[in-house]
Amino acid sequence: MTSVARFHLRSAPIYAVIAMVLGVAMGVAQDFRLVSVHAHLLLLGWVSMFLAGLFLSIRAVPAGARLPFYHAVAAHLGLVVLAIGVAGIGLKIPAGGPITMIGSILTLVGMLMFIGMVFSATSEAAAHRPLAAE
Repeated sequence: MTSVARFHLRSAPIYAVIAMVLGVAMGVAQDFRLVSVHAHLLLLGWVSMFLAGLFLSIRAVPAGARLPFYHAVAAHLGLVVLAIGVAGIGLKIPAGGPITMIGSILTLVGMLMFIGMVFSATSEAAAHRPLAAE
């Protein structure tokens, strides 16, 4: 397993726990202004990062490929910046909008890189490479 796959797989449940703690705190306080942060942490943090980790664990990545690393940087940094920005919007902090935009762009760039990895790994040329587990 690559270090990038391991990073995705280990960080995903951490994002899930952060989102769950936030959800419990909102429920206890009956203050749901941060529900969008909760949702983004679960979908992008828990689900997307875990799926990326699984994908990188089962598909062989060519030696020296840098795209998985760049994807991880964009995806994780994008999520953190996006969550901060969305929290700012929920709390009516003026900087929330621009911060959200930066995080959204980073997240989108990360997803475009992930698409590149998926298409590369599922191409005809990749069909002759062994799976990572083999």
